[in-house]
Amino acid sequence: MAAFTTAALIGLSVFSAVSSIGAAEDQAEATVEQANLEAENKAKQVRLKAASQQVSFLNSGLTLDGTPLSAIQNTFDTGISDVNQITSNANTQAKNIISSARTDAIGSIAGSFAGASFGGGDIFGSAVDTAGFGLNSSGFGNAAYDLFDKVDGTT
Repeated sequence: MAAFTTAALIGLSVFSAVSSIGAAEDQAEATVEQANLEAENKAKQVRLKAASQQVSFLNSGLTLDGTPLSAIQNTFDTGISDVNQITSNANTQAKNIISSARTDAIGSIAGSFAGASFGGGDIFGSAVDTAGFGLNSSGFGNAAYDLFDKVDGTT
């Protein structure tokens, strides 16, 4: 029965981990989609600002050569940089969301396996029932401590 319980708990941990990663992927996708909308809005604002600059220069009697053209080009260059920064930040944030979920999932699954190994396989591990929480006097879990035992039983 203990083996079944252990297997069930490990299975639940794996299922939970996969679900968490799926949710993180959805969140990451939403983050990128939101950033794409922001980038489109920023590009639209830049185009409107550049058009406004063109009209202003032409209404002032200036041609769109030299300094006016440089000012408009500077507006576009800054806008392109802003749009690229928005998408770059979103991609980094999306990668961090997924990476964090994967790290948490690995830790959860590893904890389940460790609980099965160190705790004797019951729901919380028999070691939790003791005051030492699975640690012996040296601070190691019993299974880890056993690795330091010599074949003849001495330490």
